[in-house]
Amino acid sequence: MNAGRLAPEEAVKKIVSVFDACCRDWAAQLAALPMRPRRRKELLETLFHGIDAADILKRTFDIDLLKGMDHKTGFLRIMSQRRHVFEHEGGVATRRYLDESGDKSITEGTLIRETRENAHRLASCAVRMATNFEAGFHEIFPVVEDQQAK
Repeated sequence: MNAGRLAPEEAVKKIVSVFDACCRDWAAQLAALPMRPRRRKELLETLFHGIDAADILKRTFDIDLLKGMDHKTGFLRIMSQRRHVFEHEGGVATRRYLDESGDKSITEGTLIRETRENAHRLASCAVRMATNFEAGFHEIFPVVEDQQAK
């Protein structure tokens, strides 16, 4: 590995981690809105490590995290599960990984070797999903320009 470069497995972990932190910040701000305690709790406990969080945002706030990405949901599901494997399983595919990701390219017990192409594609998807979240967020909370900055 060259200095200053991440291995693709590390890049996947970092991309998902930063995306999760960004989305959890917006979710905490949305949780300040009047809502039922059960919905607030669900929102505040949502982890944005996987695409299942998209269902909660769509149902609760009509924010479409996956807008324009229908053909990428399989890839996103695999990559979110790979992040879990890289983070918690040392990169070795488990039965849970195979069941939850739908990845048919490997077998249980196989060491997953990530590609730079997948890491780059995941980064592009994360940017797109964050942009979708931000757009939906600002439909609820419009940007107010600072009059003193002018």
